[in-house]
Amino acid sequence: MKKRILCLIMTLAVITAFIPTSAFADDPGGIRVTVTKTDIKADGVSNTSGYGSLKRNDDLGNQNQAGLVDKTGKMLFPFKDTHDLRYSVDGDIVSLVNSDAYVHAYLDAMYDEKTDTLTITVDDPIGFYHLDGTPAFSRDFWGATAMRDGYAFATSVSDLSGSSFHGNLSAAVKSVILDSKGQVVLELDGGFNEVTELLDVNYCRVLYTKEVGWGFSEGLLLCASYDAPALSGAQPVSLYYIDTTGKKIITLDTADYSNAWTFSDGLAWVMSKKNDKIGAIDKTGALVIPCEYDTGTGFNDGLSGVSKDGKYGYINKKNETVIPFEYDGAYGAGSGLASVVKDGKCGLVDYDNNVVVPLEYDDISTFDKGVAYAIKDGCLYIITKNEDKSSGIFGDLDGDGQVTSSDALIVLRMSIGLTSHDSDTLTIADIDGDGYLTSSDALELLRFSIGLSSNEKIGKPI
Repeated sequence: MKKRILCLIMTLAVITAFIPTSAFADDPGGIRVTVTKTDIKADGVSNTSGYGSLKRNDDLGNQNQAGLVDKTGKMLFPFKDTHDLRYSVDGDIVSLVNSDAYVHAYLDAMYDEKTDTLTITVDDPIGFYHLDGTPAFSRDFWGATAMRDGYAFATSVSDLSGSSFHGNLSAAVKSVILDSKGQVVLELDGGFNEVTELLDVNYCRVLYTKEVGWGFSEGLLLCASYDAPALSGAQPVSLYYIDTTGKKIITLDTADYSNAWTFSDGLAWVMSKKNDKIGAIDKTGALVIPCEYDTGTGFNDGLSGVSKDGKYGYINKKNETVIPFEYDGAYGAGSGLASVVKDGKCGLVDYDNNVVVPLEYDDISTFDKGVAYAIKDGCLYIITKNEDKSSGIFGDLDGDGQVTSSDALIVLRMSIGLTSHDSDTLTIADIDGDGYLTSSDALELLRFSIGLSSNEKIGKPI
């Protein structure tokens, strides 16, 4: 009997080795999705923690209107003019924040000649909301980063006086770190509260401080110091990351690096001053991916979409190519799929580079939290992962309601890397519960399918 099992396993392995990977683009072990067209009109979209942050053009063709939708197609925040702000979701907190990395205040001023007084007001203060649309806490912040991983950087201004039309301004500026309840975790000092200049930009007055926070992630705030306002093209004189206590965790040598980005999946992109290429550092500040790429998305699922020599592909955190450099764009990876662009059209491929969603959309988001959002001909499409990949039976990979040798074949292919899998598949197929798909899981399924195993979990509802 042991010889019979061994022969069966060897047969499965031999058969698997000679089946082309591309033939399994739609196989039962792959990721299957449902694409639903909605009646929502939009021109751009991004994925924020599973919600769709939508942009829509105004009559002049500018994407000034923003909205937020969930994966059922429900509009949580209807479109409204936001001066190019966008929605971002972190837990139950929705941030309406500046689209760029810098924190600044848009001011408006009215001068009364009779009283010789100047009244300065805020133009559309930054907002933090709950998912149900109610305000989460005070809107009295004139600049803020999106709430991320429970923290945000924000600035407020008081005792404002002077003539903004002539660049003369005095103000008391306070920069803080907030938690998800709007409570001040830390008040920052020094250059964070020092006004460098007031600039006129598109009929708005923009207030900059000497030190700015570029964004929180994974408990670290990326900060930069300037000798001149950032908008004027000045290079930062200091780049560093602090924690919520204000302690500097990483300080980058600006003789080596000219720019940096926030952490994602344990790595952060930095730009070399020597060649203007980007590489990645870990949380010790060590360069773990050399500065050889032109652009890179945040790491997610262990992958980043990067560009090199005019082409885009995906690498892992070991700097190994996972999806080849054959695309014109890459927006990011997640939940087992990666967004790609070719010849001006967007779609999704799995980590074996099999096309799962055809490249026929005008814009597409990342596939995160089991959902992606796409735009085609001005309409929003919602792409969701099929929840019933199997029948809900432990060990049933092909969804036929029973555990057979075909399920063992699927797991064997996954265990030797011929077919990708995600966390949902792992839940169905990790028979020995060690957190990995191995030949041992395939063997146990095969034993069960021919009656040699009485494993009580296999064949039962998950």
